[in-house]
Amino acid sequence: FCNTQVKEKVQSKDYSEIFIERIKNLDIVKNKKREFEIINGKKIEFDYYLRDTPNKENVYYIIQVGKSNEYRFEVIFNFYCDSITDKIKLYDTLNDSLIEVK
Repeated sequence: FCNTQVKEKVQSKDYSEIFIERIKNLDIVKNKKREFEIINGKKIEFDYYLRDTPNKENVYYIIQVGKSNEYRFEVIFNFYCDSITDKIKLYDTLNDSLIEVK
């Protein structure tokens, strides 16, 4: 019982880190980062927040990408990473839908 829970937590953490690395290399993320750097006139780094992990009702790792300062975290993208198909989808807030990204 305990060993299974520990194993699941380790696997979950490792897999979410793999998704985060994949998200960092998406054109949409790199282009948005470049856009912010041009506007601000300096290099910036995005923060990546693991919002949720898969469970019995949910197959997704939900990873938020954004900018943060000492006061708040501003979400720019919400990615849904499918733990079964390995696909990454972007949440489209205007249409309340998921769009597959490559």
